[in-house]
Amino acid sequence: MSNKKQRNLDKRIEKEIRNQKAAARKKQLPWIFGSALVAIALIVGGFFMSTNYDDAQQANAAVQDYYKNKITPDQLETKIHNKEDVYAYFYQPSCAHCKISTPILMPLAEEMGKPVFPVNIERQQEPWDDYKIEGTPTLIHFKDGKEVDRIVGGTTQDVFRDFLQK
Repeated sequence: MSNKKQRNLDKRIEKEIRNQKAAARKKQLPWIFGSALVAIALIVGGFFMSTNYDDAQQANAAVQDYYKNKITPDQLETKIHNKEDVYAYFYQPSCAHCKISTPILMPLAEEMGKPVFPVNIERQQEPWDDYKIEGTPTLIHFKDGKEVDRIVGGTTQDVFRDFLQK
């Protein structure tokens, strides 16, 4: 083979090798960009999840404060038997109306100095039967061991205020 033909062959081989390397780099490019996008998405998602988690923790802390005087049905029965002047607030954590009424009622009762005791009756049949609860929320005032009055369902702050002042 002549030198000229050999050089042309060598150039073609070198060119083919360069083309193969360039093609290999082009194949890697989508993986690099894809990996970068996934990393960014994970960082952004982690930030939002962290922020939402913090917000949820703060919301849960506020909700827990509303139920700080929570009592069991047995404890309520003891208070009624001892003829204490007591307001029992029957609720369910999953009740949409309770979620609206609780932040209205509980701070108001505390402001007025009224002893409102939340009673969680979710998954408990006895309180429903014993106190003839038709729905939640239900606020019942007991005095001298007897029911004096009740409010069934969600209502306004003014109605709760009037009820607690009776």
